[in-house]
Amino acid sequence: MSTQTPSAPEGMVWAPPGEFVMGTGPEDLNTHARKFGWDDELFEGEMPKQEILCPGFFMDMHLVTNRQFQKFVDDGGYRLLQEMKGLTTSDIAEFVDATGAAAPKGWVKGKHPKGREDHPVVGVSWYEALAFARWAGKRLPSEMEWEKAARGTDGRLWPWGNFWDESRCNVFSDGTEPVGKYEKGKSPYGCLDMAGNVWEWTSSKAMKYPYKPDDGRENEDGPEDRALRGGGRFGFLVDFCARCACRESASPLSRADLNGFRCAKSA
Repeated sequence: MSTQTPSAPEGMVWAPPGEFVMGTGPEDLNTHARKFGWDDELFEGEMPKQEILCPGFFMDMHLVTNRQFQKFVDDGGYRLLQEMKGLTTSDIAEFVDATGAAAPKGWVKGKHPKGREDHPVVGVSWYEALAFARWAGKRLPSEMEWEKAARGTDGRLWPWGNFWDESRCNVFSDGTEPVGKYEKGKSPYGCLDMAGNVWEWTSSKAMKYPYKPDDGRENEDGPEDRALRGGGRFGFLVDFCARCACRESASPLSRADLNGFRCAKSA
């Protein structure tokens, strides 16, 4: 078997195959929760901790930007939404008009806010993120892939290590920052903004752990809530939410201005 590292597509990084630590275990409560003053019950949704074998994959180095999403909109990418299985007429009507044209929440006449070309696109539903990924020849990352890309193989708390440093990410902020601004906050594989800035859609349904990729959680059909990662930029316990293992969820129709995404690609 070849061990040569595949050449990553432009703007993506390679996460090699292998086992990594996913989630949180009881032993982490003594070493982490009490050190930072977090309540034990906050961790329930990310237990049990497991060592899981993750195939190799490519991950976007940056969040998808307004500039990139604008190309998708202008190219008529929203037509893909109408072709997706499980998407009803009423669902489509929520954010796609009769011509098939639409734009994220907060855009005006199909255009992103001026001067924010390199900020992450926000206000996109899970369906919109999925349609963009398909248009770009990619897909959304699973929770497993997202956490490995953010955390590496050593079980670290944040992408840069086990110490909290708000200067390495966009937190306690009322607005997004341009992607790639926080170079010191990059993950072991070179992904940026995996803590703070926006919550990120994953492909996974927000099902209980242990994570099992073949238990239906990666089925694209269905109205179930989808998992979000990354912690966003403000709110209660931002340092806690910005951890690599932290999980949130929302309806796939939700278009919150805290939610964005990045894409993945199979090897």
